[in-house]
Amino acid sequence: MKLGIVSEGFPPDKYAGGIGRYYSGLIQELKKELDEIHVFTGTQKENEENIFFHSIKLKKFFLPPINIYLNSINYSKKFHEKLRKFKGKLDLIEAPIATLNSSSYSKNKFTPLITSIQTPLSQGLTKKTLIFDKQLVYKLEKELIQNSDSIVTATNYSKKGILKEYFKSDFSKITTIKQGINTEEFRPIKTEKEFNELIILFAGRIEPRKGLKVLIQAIPFVTAKVKVLVLGEKLNQKLSYHKEIINLIKKHSIKNIVFLGYQSDKKIIELYNKADLIVEPSFSESACYVLIEGMSCGKPVIASSVEGMKEIALNELQFQAGNYLKLAEKINFLIENQKERKNLGKKAREKIIKEYNIKNSAKQYIKLYNSLLDK
Repeated sequence: MKLGIVSEGFPPDKYAGGIGRYYSGLIQELKKELDEIHVFTGTQKENEENIFFHSIKLKKFFLPPINIYLNSINYSKKFHEKLRKFKGKLDLIEAPIATLNSSSYSKNKFTPLITSIQTPLSQGLTKKTLIFDKQLVYKLEKELIQNSDSIVTATNYSKKGILKEYFKSDFSKITTIKQGINTEEFRPIKTEKEFNELIILFAGRIEPRKGLKVLIQAIPFVTAKVKVLVLGEKLNQKLSYHKEIINLIKKHSIKNIVFLGYQSDKKIIELYNKADLIVEPSFSESACYVLIEGMSCGKPVIASSVEGMKEIALNELQFQAGNYLKLAEKINFLIENQKERKNLGKKAREKIIKEYNIKNSAKQYIKLYNSLLDK
């Protein structure tokens, strides 16, 4: 069997994100069962055994939040042009919905198409996005779902909340496969202590949906001296939401916050392990890979109890999205109870090993691939 995967970002690209890192781990398991895997990506990467990378030059001609629709169309056409060269050479193609890279291909496909559902692009757009732009992106997403032969969701929320309520889709072609992780790679490791303070780690893009503001608002109510590490984007004063973050930090006179920018996978694992606790205060998630990564490294992860995350996070470490006082309470509890902090970290890793092992995800995918080809 020969599989094609379309993923705009892919490690070692620093912008790969959780989706790219998930697919990177998944193909290492899939290659044990498949003849060939072809990855179509904007990242330059060397071929591996049974895995072939096809780089596509991607350039944004229109800057978000304006004309996101045109960017999506532009990228989608570039991927489609590349895929056409592989007609008759691939059996299946899979792509995430998040970047709409397969939307053009879905209208003229030559293989079965699997679309995996994360947070839809249109759902994550801010109020400052042109309403016309948002409607067109939503239309593209809905067409992609209708044109796909199979839909893969990572959580029950993705299945019910996004597909049924948001896209008004039925369940006839939906399979739920948890986003597994390589628990031998993302594991507890010994690291050198860099800071005297307790470390709180936030990982994710700096955008309203990810809730960094909530964490910053909670810090003045934390009883101990802490250092906050922000893994992902660095602050850009030209972006309005980033300005809001800067002003909030100044308002609360927060000194111990460091914006690390994007990091390599190796460095990400190191930072997870350096942290005493991790906070994921999102307002909306279909599934949160950072949550899975942090828990796999044996860290207690405090997460907002939004659909999609509450299926993954430990019950005792959840708080109502946006409630920074409750978040501060959870942080203070973990700071003041070192033994419980370690126990909850251990419990988190046990849950990931049991329920989110990448080997189990790969087995389910192979079963899905075979069922599509047998039709």
